[in-house]
Amino acid sequence: MAIHYPRLPFVFLPYTRLELPCWGKLFQWFGVADGEQPTRWRQAPTTQILGKWHHYQMKLDLSDWCDRHTYFLGRYYELTTQLVLQALLQRGDRFVDVGANHGMISLLGAYLVGEEGLVESIEPNATCLGRIREHIQLNNIQHIRVHPCALGQEQATLELSVLTEHTGYGTLTNIPDKDKHLITEVIQVPVCTGDSLLGHGSQPPSLIKIDVEGYEFEALAGLEKTLAQHHCPVITEVVDGYLKRAGNTREQLMGFMENLGYAGYQMTTRRRWFRHRLHLLPMPENANVPMKSTDVLWLHQSQMPSLFYETGRLHQCL
Repeated sequence: MAIHYPRLPFVFLPYTRLELPCWGKLFQWFGVADGEQPTRWRQAPTTQILGKWHHYQMKLDLSDWCDRHTYFLGRYYELTTQLVLQALLQRGDRFVDVGANHGMISLLGAYLVGEEGLVESIEPNATCLGRIREHIQLNNIQHIRVHPCALGQEQATLELSVLTEHTGYGTLTNIPDKDKHLITEVIQVPVCTGDSLLGHGSQPPSLIKIDVEGYEFEALAGLEKTLAQHHCPVITEVVDGYLKRAGNTREQLMGFMENLGYAGYQMTTRRRWFRHRLHLLPMPENANVPMKSTDVLWLHQSQMPSLFYETGRLHQCL
């Protein structure tokens, strides 16, 4: 039986891998990143490629929009998060990836911290855990530690709702009635606090990334002692609608982080020739003002002078 899926996009693969101007238009024309109408890609194969930024093998299902996006770029699609990792992580560091999904950010973290460093990959979804462990085994990585749980304010067992067929849309928040038709799976998962999970290591985290689809406030509240003691930079998603599902607000999240001495910066990019450059914008003081990016880097006031001026690692961002 013939297998049908678009072949023309593969002709442009060298162009998209170099991320030359208008590669996004090509993605639109060929439905490369189209998650709403996956029919044209449903019979696409699974393949392996070498990541252009971390040089690890990635096993990618081209019928999934996220994996397809990664295949045609040669890197994971979350650009700003990866640029922050490249700016802040150094060999020997400890990186914490909360809501690791398939482990794509964990792979880049593992490459940047090296074998003398450590990546804590935290993910409650069993399907995602299988993908993470598959990538670890495929690349014989010894310095990624996998934790099969979610993070919250207290130890518990909660329901993880997976929305649509994409595992990255798993959330512990309450799904409104109008969106319940999107739920494809409900899983009972263990929840622990970040303070208890990470407090056993002798080395403090150098960077924590949290992407938990609206459960960010609860995850951060369970990390309060770690953040108050170590002042490590934190990446979170801040989506007003997602926070509302958990009964929280952007103002509440900002207040919690500000009380710990953190300032939030919206993560955006600027292009210079063929390179992407990280550009940080202060979060709006008024929580009613729309944000220009839903990805936020939280920096502690005690760390900002060294990050922005002494080392120059984030100097170009302001």
